[in-house]
Amino acid sequence: MSGRKENEKQATQKIKNLLNENPYLKGFYFSMMNSGKTQSYNTHYKYLHCIKTLHDELGKDLVAASYDDLTEFLYYQSFKENGEKKSGNSMIVMYSAVKKYYKYLTASRQITNNPAELIERPAQKPKDQIHRDVLTKEEIKEMFNNIPKNKNYNRNYAILLLALYTGIRCTPLTEIDLEDFDWKAKTVTVIQKRNKKHTYYLSDSVMRAIGRWMYDREKILGEEYHKKGALFVSTKKTRMTPRTMERIVEVLNPTDKHITPHRLRGTFATNMIDAGCNLYEVQQMMGHESPKTTEIYIKPSETLIKQASEKADVFLSV
Repeated sequence: MSGRKENEKQATQKIKNLLNENPYLKGFYFSMMNSGKTQSYNTHYKYLHCIKTLHDELGKDLVAASYDDLTEFLYYQSFKENGEKKSGNSMIVMYSAVKKYYKYLTASRQITNNPAELIERPAQKPKDQIHRDVLTKEEIKEMFNNIPKNKNYNRNYAILLLALYTGIRCTPLTEIDLEDFDWKAKTVTVIQKRNKKHTYYLSDSVMRAIGRWMYDREKILGEEYHKKGALFVSTKKTRMTPRTMERIVEVLNPTDKHITPHRLRGTFATNMIDAGCNLYEVQQMMGHESPKTTEIYIKPSETLIKQASEKADVFLSV
């Protein structure tokens, strides 16, 4: 599982570069590292970058910022360049960064009154109003048909099949190494959120797709075949990034729906429910601690609603 370590190393370097360019962030960073919370390096980088943005926008020492300064900053940050509102999740990251930073300044006694203490958390849409685009079975078939028949065909086919068969998150998908497979048991073990291991069981069709890509992979890497552990590599012989995966999904998307690698995860959950799996089974396959989290990913289909109605009809038949 060296893929996770490789990504962490890259994230750590980005953090070091940011701290060297903005020394005022160092104390805040180390306070997060010493908090005991299992947040990823990427999360830490996002928080640091948010505070850098705050510093650049205010144009003054952050210890002198007032409640009005912070609320005005968060208000203007809630809009994209085209004037559209940003998602609630992106604003919660910004809100959390500001709250944490001023809690740090208070704890380190750089300020006595915390101007961020009374800032309210950005509102999120109720779960039943969250926009959840998923692909139907027909759209999934069309997506596979959209894969260009070029040198990347077997790789992109394997990526798409593995994502839709397992519901794996995008980052762990890019972190898969050859050593993560148990070829006899037909499993792959990855590291999920909060550094938790999760094992996926793979079908013969998925294993065959990976095998076809492995043949192409060897031709791409040549002598470096055994030195490069990453399962999915680019034509530049480097590990593929989450952004590259996002671009592949964007290009192959056969609809006008907003489909991302994460929405393939929602597509997996919805189609598993439609196929007859219960919520607990899907929860376990997705690696969620709570079924409530799994519910967010599921968009009930007309077929499922109709089947449920038919069951009610049987129950009530007299």
